[in-house]
Order: sequence, then C-alpha cells, then structure tokens
Amino acid sequence: MKRPSSLACTLLATILLALPAAVNAALNLPELPTVATEAMAYHDSLEVASAHLRAAEFAAAEPLYQELTHRFPQDARAWSGLGLCHYHLKRFEEAGREYLRAVELGIPFAPVLLYNTACCQALAGHSKEAMATLKRALAEGFEDRTNIAQDRDLDSLHSFADWGEVAGLLPDGVTDRVEGWRYDLKFWLKEVRRLHPAPFAHTPEPEFLARVKDLNDRIPKLSDEEIMMELVKLAALLGDGHSGFRPMPRSRIQLGSLPVQFYEFADGLFVIDANEDYAELIGAKVLSLGTREVAGVWPDLAELIPRDNSMRILQQGPFLLTLPAVLRELGAIDDTQSVPLHIRDKSGKERTVEVTPMPLGRVNFELIPSKLPDAGEPPHYLAHADDVLWMDALDHGHVLYVLFNVVRDGPTESIAAFAQRMKKRLSESPQIDAVVVDVRNNDGGNSFLYPPLVKALVYFEQLRDDAQLYVIMGRQTFSACQNFVTDLDTWTDAVFVGEPSGSRPNAIGESTFSVLPYSGLRAGISSRYHQESYPGDDRKWIAPDVPLALKSADYFANRDPILDAVLSRVSRSH
Repeated sequence: MKRPSSLACTLLATILLALPAAVNAALNLPELPTVATEAMAYHDSLEVASAHLRAAEFAAAEPLYQELTHRFPQDARAWSGLGLCHYHLKRFEEAGREYLRAVELGIPFAPVLLYNTACCQALAGHSKEAMATLKRALAEGFEDRTNIAQDRDLDSLHSFADWGEVAGLLPDGVTDRVEGWRYDLKFWLKEVRRLHPAPFAHTPEPEFLARVKDLNDRIPKLSDEEIMMELVKLAALLGDGHSGFRPMPRSRIQLGSLPVQFYEFADGLFVIDANEDYAELIGAKVLSLGTREVAGVWPDLAELIPRDNSMRILQQGPFLLTLPAVLRELGAIDDTQSVPLHIRDKSGKERTVEVTPMPLGRVNFELIPSKLPDAGEPPHYLAHADDVLWMDALDHGHVLYVLFNVVRDGPTESIAAFAQRMKKRLSESPQIDAVVVDVRNNDGGNSFLYPPLVKALVYFEQLRDDAQLYVIMGRQTFSACQNFVTDLDTWTDAVFVGEPSGSRPNAIGESTFSVLPYSGLRAGISSRYHQESYPGDDRKWIAPDVPLALKSADYFANRDPILDAVLSRVSRSH
C-alpha cells in the first residue's frame, strides 16, 4: 500500500479540523476556538486553575476548571483537575464521572485515574460500579496494589466475596506453610503478567514457567530462606534491573549480614567499612568467602542479580556477598553462624578471619570516604555524597564541578531551583569554560524532576563557543539517572568519563512493588518501558568516551584519578 505524503497528511488534517461542528462530533474530533483572544484566555485560565490546584485551593480552582471543560471539552487535563477538585470538595458522584471523562480522552497514568474513579464511586454509594472500575484499573496496570486494603475510601467494597483477591490479601483458609508459599508464587506470577511490559522477552515463556513449576513442586522440601533465594533467581530471569525481592520488617524471613562493607575495585574485592569489632579489616583484599574464591564466584552470583546490564553485578554483588543466605546459596558456607573470610591485609599478610553475622542493617552499595587513618581529605564526590546537588569552582575558576547524587528535590532546594542558580552562575562567570557533572553516586529517583538541569547544561553549551561538558558516571548510574545521562547524550556534546552506566538508554524499569500475602516479601516488578533514546537504540549502556576504572590504592588514599583526568584535559585546552 502506498503511503500518503506528509503534505497530503497535513492537508487532510486541516480539512478535517475545518469540518462543521456536527461532523467533528461524529468523528470525535476536537472543537477548537476560532478567536485568538479566546484561545489565549483558555491558556491563561488553565494556568491559574493549575496554580490553585498545586496550592490545594480546590474551591478556588473548581469554577475555573468547570468553565474550561465547557470551553474546550476535549482537554483531559481540565476534566482531571475538575475531578480532583470535586473529590476534595466531597462531590464524589461528579468527580467519578469527570475522572472517567479524562480517561476516555487519554491521559498519562490512566490506571491511577481509574483507581480514583473507583474510590469516588465507592464513596458515592455505587459499590458494584466501584468494584468493576477497581478491577479495570488493576487490569490496565495500576501499580500500587499494596495500599488498596488500607484505603478507607474503599471500605464499602470489603463485603464483596473477591475483595481479598482484588486487594492482594491472603485467603482466610490458607494457614499451612506449603500452601502459603505456593499462594505467594502464584500471586507473584499473576502480578508479573499484569504489570511487566515484556515478562518473557529475556527468558522464553515455556522455560520461565517450567522454572516456576519446578519451584512450586519443591516448596515442601525447601526452607523459607531457600524458597526466597529461588524467587530471587526467578525475578532475575525477567531481565531488568528493577524487578527483584527484598525482605520487609514484618516478613517471615529475617536476613542477617556480615558487619562489613565490600567494594569491587579494578584490582579486586576489598573491605571498605566494618563495625568496631572488625575495623582492622578495612583495607584488606578479600580472597575467598568460606569455600569459594572471590574470583570464581561472580558467574553464580550473577544469577541472583536483576539487571539491565552487567555493571549492576559490580554494583550489587559486593553487598550480596555479605549476606549469609546468599553465601549458602552459592555453596560457600554450610550454616549462618559465622563466615570465614580469607584476606590479604594491608601489610600483605594472608590470613583467615571468622566473621559473625548480625541482623541486616542499612543496605549500602555506595562508596564512602576512605576510613584508613593515613588517607588524605576525601574527594568531592565522597565528601558531599549526602547532598542532593552540590557545586564548586575548580581549576582557578575555569571549571564548574556539579555533583548530582540523587534525582529528587532536596530539603531546602529543588532541582529546578539549583538549575536556575547554576545557570545564573554560568551566565555571570565568563571564565567558566568547562562544566563537570558527576553522577557516580546517583542511583535514580524521579525522572520528572531533572529536565531543568538538562536545559541549564544545554544553555551552557549555547553560551560558549568553546564550552566543554564532561559527565563522570559509573555502575551506580541507574534508573532516573540513566534517563538523565541519556538525555545529555542526546541533547549535548558531553564527553562521558569513567565506567559504563548501570542501565540502558532504552529499558524496562520503574520501582513498582507488591507485598506477597503469605511471606511478606516485597516483590519489585518493573512496569514501564522507558524509551529515552531513539527507537532501535539497543546499547547496553552509555559507553564512556574516556574509560577509566578506580583502583583500590587510589580509593584508600582518598584520591580521585577520574576527576583528575578530566581537569588535566581541561587545563591543556586553556
């Protein structure tokens, strides 16, 4: 079939929009204002209404949204805003209808509005309709199933026979351990099918289901901890970095961990932190854990790690190696009472140390400043790791160094406000001819927050003919931060330095969680496909233009050879 030209498509669209109102309605086309002043007034009213909504001034926003839905009834934003106003004004009947209208017109995150519709219908006394809408929200990918049972708006639905199933609760009759775990496995598989955009893209469905059946059959013979480890391996088969399991405080499994922190450098696995009982191990290289040599453990460890690419193994693997449950799964130990570590200490002497596990504490994947007594001052990216964003001038004012640690607003300054402050500094400081953005600590957050920072960096490149932009990244660069560096890769001429990023430019992700009803394990299930780059971009990561790994000697001395390399390049260009 011959495709029409772009000019023909434009002409066709123009003709359709010029059709009489009755024809527009029949074809479900928008009825647009024809007077410019009316069109601009619509925009201004929408801005004012949105400002009232953000300020939770619902009574003030309601008449504006009401007028907007009359003037341009094809705008889903106006219907959604009106629905939110009416919900807070306790006009639930109207709110439910308005949310549904927004869904019909097409709006981002439609399952959330369907859920809100169900809440409004339930509050308005339409329980049967509310249950149907709630099921529709779940079928279309509503992500927050864990909180359904606690939502008081839905109290009137508790009398339905299938309420427990809809709310993700354990059936009353399930009390046996084996039956409970089998229910969890079945529940998890249903959630994977419901939420994951492509659950069998990495592992073919027959193979995946065969693994599920095998676990189901073996549950009576396995301990709770062993079942959890099998679930961890199943989640890794989904082939993305956000799907995985973790115990919750009230789960049936309480993990222990070694009171040490490991990190994998270019020259091996080292102890970088420990509690006071094992502080003398800091700086030691770990050669083996129990019966397993560290050098040979990584392929088996990889089976437990959900990932978008192999950098995630380096990022998460060292922490997992502190968990006795993982070491037992790897065949390194027989029990969890103590773990023999064979190390080479700071003096070069090899010896074995018995380390006793403790209850699992803070999960920490990041580097910290060196704790060796003879280390120098910590480098910027470690000294200011607790800040959301931090900047300072380097190289006699020629370089602006920007440390970006997490994609969320800070307690006193938003990302947008920081970006504006950074932009002002760049415009008022003509001597700055290079910007270094360091995201080595950044594991992600909220992708909707970082665009002002991207815009400020694009502005910098347009501001200077000789502008230089560098991005230091690594294994921790993941999720929303991966989206950030992908946008910089697309919209700037940034030079990337360090390790490959921890995710892909286009990837399945999102931190969506369901709590398994029997065990209480928290199951992360990726629920969205993020196409941050162009279609067909199948890169495993953003590859560094200047690939450079960190050695343990530099780390323990608090040196930063990666930033030093960038500053050396910038200095040569002056």
